[in-house]
Amino acid sequence: MAETNGENADSFVEVDGAKFQADPENEGQPLKDESGNPIPFKEEGDEEGGDDGATGDFVEVDGKKYVPDPDKPEEPLKDEQGNPVIFEDKKSKVEKEGEPGDPPVRDKKDFIINRLRQSRDKAREKAGNDNEGDDDEIDSEDEARILKVVDKHYGDKLSKVDAEENERELNSFFTNPENAKFKKKEATIRKWWKDPSRNHLPIKSVAYEVMGDSLEAVGAKKARQADDESRQSGSGGHTARGTMTKKNAWEETPEEFEAHQQKVRQKSN
Repeated sequence: MAETNGENADSFVEVDGAKFQADPENEGQPLKDESGNPIPFKEEGDEEGGDDGATGDFVEVDGKKYVPDPDKPEEPLKDEQGNPVIFEDKKSKVEKEGEPGDPPVRDKKDFIINRLRQSRDKAREKAGNDNEGDDDEIDSEDEARILKVVDKHYGDKLSKVDAEENERELNSFFTNPENAKFKKKEATIRKWWKDPSRNHLPIKSVAYEVMGDSLEAVGAKKARQADDESRQSGSGGHTARGTMTKKNAWEETPEEFEAHQQKVRQKSN
């Protein structure tokens, strides 16, 4: 429920514990920007360049500041381990920017929302909730509000978590023996897949894109090797009988090529 503090020019409307500028034409309603989002109310000391640089959008527990939970503004937002997320004021954020080793921040709003949904789904499963009903669905207005709060105070952390998860996925891909053929181009594949234009694709798709003609060359080389082995095994160290010439591996049908390989395997055993 919206509450207002008065009718002067500096009045604000309080919605779910958060303060927004009051709309002078609609009493009790927050003023909205061009995108339809309510404009936060900045009290004295909350402006940029203020003494503490804080936005005022935090929950204080036992003297410590935490990021508010968008669904329960009076409680701190918790990460996947259940720990409250520490609120960082503007001054602290500026001091941390540019620290060596930090991965670049990527604007992935869908990732933020999905991560929140996944976390809450896990919590429901642990509690034995079968998720019946639509009471917990996030509507567009709530989603916009969640994105603004989470992206503002938690976006950097989520981007780092995302980067770490990407690294684990890449390492798992390249340590898989089935993907040994991609090792020569590992650096390029890593670089391409981390690019926002390809990060939504499976790693293997990007790997094949990078390798391109190289894989065809590898296939042709293996075919020639199989053909050479077949010829050597067929002669058995003696002069070949008859005048009939054998086909090259690339001239054979798939069935003929498979039969050749089977002969090679049988003779080697």
